[in-house]
Amino acid sequence: MNTLEGLAKEKGLNYHVSPNGAICYITSESFYIEIHLAIDGEVVDVKLAHPGKSSRNCEDLLQLLSGITKASGFVALQSLEKDLGLLSALHKTPDMDRVTEVLCGKVGYLAPSSRGTPMSLEYYLSQYQILDEQIAGLKMQGRKVFVTIKETDASYRLPLAPLIVSSLTDEDRKAEESQHSMPKEHARCSAVTSP
Repeated sequence: MNTLEGLAKEKGLNYHVSPNGAICYITSESFYIEIHLAIDGEVVDVKLAHPGKSSRNCEDLLQLLSGITKASGFVALQSLEKDLGLLSALHKTPDMDRVTEVLCGKVGYLAPSSRGTPMSLEYYLSQYQILDEQIAGLKMQGRKVFVTIKETDASYRLPLAPLIVSSLTDEDRKAEESQHSMPKEHARCSAVTSP
């Protein structure tokens, strides 16, 4: 529904939803489009009508809108990945290693998606894994989640654009980092151990 509402507003049309949420209406002075949706948000039927005339099924619009709603899942995933990337880069310094990112980063260690592998966030390393990595030089794998999208029975509103807007240019970011950066020996956070 977010996609349909966005399209309507972009084109200067009115957008309404039936009380049960199963039918969307896109209207103007010269026509209206009635879009019937399944529970999962899939477009089931599309009818087109002009004032004073009965509505008729419109197969072309059905195919077009079905493709748009499926593509919105991919757009939402891209928006989420961009937001996570911006969050990850907020206070990241060029010399920050993976362990420090896992322990102190805003979202942990972020590995961007590439060649069919989804974006992943490594968010936890045990103290033993940290010691093994620092002393023995082994690359230990901590707890990790993959950022994906899948079909569910429930209906969710998906973002069609990133929610975080970065207004800083690269030069502004470098100037800000130089003003607020600590010496390297103080930049690391310390791991807290419990007895």
